[in-house]
Amino acid sequence: MGGTAFEPVDLMAGESYNKADGYFLEAGWKFPPQWEVDLRYDKLNKMTHSAFDERRSTAWTLGGQYFYNPKLRFALNYEIRAVKVPHMDAKGTTGTQAQWTTQLNDFKTILDTTGNRLSAQMTYIF
Repeated sequence: MGGTAFEPVDLMAGESYNKADGYFLEAGWKFPPQWEVDLRYDKLNKMTHSAFDERRSTAWTLGGQYFYNPKLRFALNYEIRAVKVPHMDAKGTTGTQAQWTTQLNDFKTILDTTGNRLSAQMTYIF
């Protein structure tokens, strides 16, 4: 009690004044009889209205799928992910210098711990 509440660094930022842009490119190749490989590139720029708050993330995904039958498939994906703060020297619009430094240091921790991801999925339609 009485301590500072935890404030998440990477907010959803659903306010109407926030801006974002992004895109993805995806291609897939199906090899008879039951295999498919996929390649995808994603880019997302969040909170572009503010140099201090802006975050950029990119990901390359290499995936494969095996269609056991029309109702059952197995998928395996590997994502190579990167997150960046493009303006680390920017100043916030509210708060103090110490709060801005803390927020950027917290986000640096997120950057340093964001790694690649391997995922597996089985889909069964019943």
